[in-house]
Amino acid sequence: MLDLIAQQQRSGFADLIGSEGQGSIRLTDRLLNQIIAAAIQQAPALRDAQVRTLSGDRLQARIVLARPSFLPPFTIGIAIARQPELPETPVLVAKLEGAGGLMKLAGRATAFFDVLPPGIRMESDRAFVDVAALLEQRGFGFVLPYLDELRVHTEEGAVRLAFRARLRRPRRPPDVTAAGDREAGASTT
Repeated sequence: MLDLIAQQQRSGFADLIGSEGQGSIRLTDRLLNQIIAAAIQQAPALRDAQVRTLSGDRLQARIVLARPSFLPPFTIGIAIARQPELPETPVLVAKLEGAGGLMKLAGRATAFFDVLPPGIRMESDRAFVDVAALLEQRGFGFVLPYLDELRVHTEEGAVRLAFRARLRRPRRPPDVTAAGDREAGASTT
């Protein structure tokens, strides 16, 4: 069965074109923190990060920097500010919340300490999560062309990824040569 799925993937799901579906994936805090722990291994400036999801598209992150080691752990509030718009802008925007200017300083500090994994960047008190880059890094980049919508919401104890997808023919650039040949042929007759 896995061979058949791999074969379909290689063909752009040719025998499933026109299929569509929607669903949601619920990730508990426990699973989310396991995913974060694996990602932190590629960010040596972070010693630890744990999240706790809250209702209303909010999370709390407890962060421990590796350096300077004398800094105590700190907690940042995070609110989802903008959902990804597929396919044009596959970026989720989150706003850091907390003690006013401290959150802007935290945003600058992440750039200074280079603590964020690839695909996530900070500007002032905003975090930009590039969904396309994260999917690509994890070997799931092939999924993005099929997604029509992706929404990230939180509830107490879990993140819910809601999606709508459709299997369609791969988008190909127009055949410029053929169009040029047709135009040239039309002008001579």
